[in-house]
Amino acid sequence: MMLHGKLGVKKDVMVKTHDDKKEMLALTVFSMAIRYLKEFLLRTLNQSSTGVTIKTSDVQWVLTVPAIWNDPAKQFMRKAAKKAGILDEDLLIALEPEAASIFCKHMPVEKGDKSFRSFQTG
Repeated sequence: MMLHGKLGVKKDVMVKTHDDKKEMLALTVFSMAIRYLKEFLLRTLNQSSTGVTIKTSDVQWVLTVPAIWNDPAKQFMRKAAKKAGILDEDLLIALEPEAASIFCKHMPVEKGDKSFRSFQTG
């Protein structure tokens, strides 16, 4: 939420650790987190028994951001993803409420001991 708050989004925004107050560029912190998640997913997929190799460009990457974030904050996330090795054409920035509603649309619905399929169109 720092990207939405008082600091705003600038290329040189620094973040501090909670305990010892060490500082690092926010862009570096975000890009390292995205890179870790990207590499973890690719490693996990490529260790499966299918024998198919999945590359970064084979995936449509989606980063969710809070709905209240402004365009500069979203652009900051795009830059962090690029620094993490994700190309612009492979990246979507989605608002969290929209992503949650799409996810819920495809979840099975359970009520008591009855289970229903995901919501049908209409």
